[in-house]
Amino acid sequence: MLGNICTYIHSYTVAESYYDQTLRLIRPGTFDYCKLMLNRAKFFYMQDIRSVTDSVLRIFPIVKQYADTGLMTVAYLYLATHYNSRTAW
Repeated sequence: MLGNICTYIHSYTVAESYYDQTLRLIRPGTFDYCKLMLNRAKFFYMQDIRSVTDSVLRIFPIVKQYADTGLMTVAYLYLATHYNSRTAW
């Protein structure tokens, strides 16, 4: 949550630090890992980093295995938002 808050107030260095610390504590492939990676994708998007699509696509198979409507919705939303913002020009 601290990474999310720092992202929204544009304190990207602090946000990245929190995300990195959390990443060391969470086992890859877990539900919490998926949530963290989607939050990091939002972090990348807000900084206009073009790797958002790759980040979300990489964890998409894991997101699908949980079949969680909320998680899937966020993943699709991030993909669509980022794709549309890049192609609208």
